[in-house]
Amino acid sequence: MYPVAQETELSNLLGEPESGVSPQVLTASQALQQVWAANPQILEAQLAIQAAGYDVTGSWGGFLPSVAVTNLSGDGAVSSVQASLPLWSGGVTLAQIRASEAREVIAHANLDKVRLDLGLRTIAAFHGMAQAQEQADQCVAYINALDALRATILRRKEQGVARESEVRTAESRVQQAQVEQESVQLQLIRSRNELQELLQISPQRVESSDPAAALKSILPIDETKAVEHNPDVLIAAARIAERTEMAKQARAQLSPEIAVQYRHYYDGRAFDETADTPQLVVQYQVGSTFTNWQKKKAEEARAEAAKSGLETAKRNAAARLVDARQRTVSASRQVLLQQQAADSTQALVESFLRQYQAGNRSWIEVLNGQREAHESALGLISARRSLAQSQHQLILQSLAWNALGR
Repeated sequence: MYPVAQETELSNLLGEPESGVSPQVLTASQALQQVWAANPQILEAQLAIQAAGYDVTGSWGGFLPSVAVTNLSGDGAVSSVQASLPLWSGGVTLAQIRASEAREVIAHANLDKVRLDLGLRTIAAFHGMAQAQEQADQCVAYINALDALRATILRRKEQGVARESEVRTAESRVQQAQVEQESVQLQLIRSRNELQELLQISPQRVESSDPAAALKSILPIDETKAVEHNPDVLIAAARIAERTEMAKQARAQLSPEIAVQYRHYYDGRAFDETADTPQLVVQYQVGSTFTNWQKKKAEEARAEAAKSGLETAKRNAAARLVDARQRTVSASRQVLLQQQAADSTQALVESFLRQYQAGNRSWIEVLNGQREAHESALGLISARRSLAQSQHQLILQSLAWNALGR
């Protein structure tokens, strides 16, 4: 569990100055540490754990004696103090304690659930920004390449071997690339804003990281253990325990209460001849028997329903883990294919340019080849980001969070 850190501690963690200025470069590990340390949802979940702990401690009060003071005034009034020590209540106190303990387990599991959800959102935003950064850099490289081609066609026009339409075509492609660049910049801003919403900081850049080493360090993944310790599964299991204890509480209401009582009159004339003598008292509320019986049946039905929820949670956790693994394998293959495509199209551009100068290719084919090379490079960037994101997601879903700090 990550405690809520102070501003100075967060600044040290992220390598920021203590003034709170956003970091220039943010890594994926730093982003996760930040969101797990300072996001308001984390603080809320931590406080819920504290509250659940107080409930557990307070539920033990059912074993403690109670004291009642009656202080009356007026003619013939009497005042007394009465102490009562419970001996038997049908097990209601133990059921209350165990139900409180189950709710404490739920609170702890909910903190991990919040951490997992925030981690997945942070990783998605982080890699979205990383992809937009790389695509922005690729747009710059594409525009530079088009500028070089435009310079080439201008020289050929001056030499009288190129037409005006070819120059205009090159200029049109540059303008189109500039529009695309603006679109990528907008996506970069959106991704940065998503990170800022999660982290409360706005990094200038994110550092592209390769989580392959972290993933390799936890292989092979124990999927059975990962499913059993999944927060949703732990919550569902604890919910069964809570409902079971709630049913026991309802059943205990059908039993009589046995206690030792002691009464002492300290003012007025006592009307109870057994005062100042401990008594064994048995109490039973007949009027609420039907209500308590129906409440017991209702809680038993909820406990049975919770068992179905546990099975559903296990299946969903296993499915998410399998999906993350399959995405990782698929993304890895896509990277290899995209790399081959990018290499091929770049070589194609150089070949087309030579053939154009020899008169065997048209100028539009050269520009189209450059565009295809650019799109292949964008596809490679997208594939790499998908691979890194799926690897991070697989690590998060396998609950091997310590590996993310390596």
